[in-house]
Amino acid sequence: MEPRDRTALHFIARFRMVTRPQLRQALFAGLSETVAKRSIDRLLAAGCVGAERVSKTGYQVLWCTSRGRDHLVGQGASAADLFPARGPAAAKDFRHTERIVDVAITFLERGWREDAMLPAWALQRSLGARVRAIPDLLVLDRGIESRAPAAIAVEVDLGSEALTVFVPKLQLLAALACRIPRGVKLCPPRPDDYTAPA
Repeated sequence: MEPRDRTALHFIARFRMVTRPQLRQALFAGLSETVAKRSIDRLLAAGCVGAERVSKTGYQVLWCTSRGRDHLVGQGASAADLFPARGPAAAKDFRHTERIVDVAITFLERGWREDAMLPAWALQRSLGARVRAIPDLLVLDRGIESRAPAAIAVEVDLGSEALTVFVPKLQLLAALACRIPRGVKLCPPRPDDYTAPA
């Protein structure tokens, strides 16, 4: 497996499910379709990713398999950062998951690092029930001497949530984003930092 293949596999594993066009945009921009195809074909042949077409003529969706996760862990990746799956996201979550990856790619294209982005599944795994609202994507910038740290809590809504649910969740996420830059680490929140939406 080539280094480019491992980079692609890690990206797929981090974001749960990625379409072929998204992978090409994120990691193969400026390269020929042949380069992307060969990389994906090697990952498929090695059993590191699974693939399915959205429809008979639609684009391909990719996910990391358990074998892919084991390969990355063997190369030094943290298992906590990887999401092995048995198939694409469920139909009810498919478009939402796809849009979250679109947002992550937008951050990548603007110079943010992949490891600065924590998808909801990773936050749920690390924070569990200690937080009442989990963003779809948390983007962290540790800052440098001339720039303060920042935390951006991203919530992707496809127009399916009522404002009575969505607005309180945004308020909780704003509290989370304001608290994190104090140490720029995912520390357990204080009980008084969050309240459940009514």
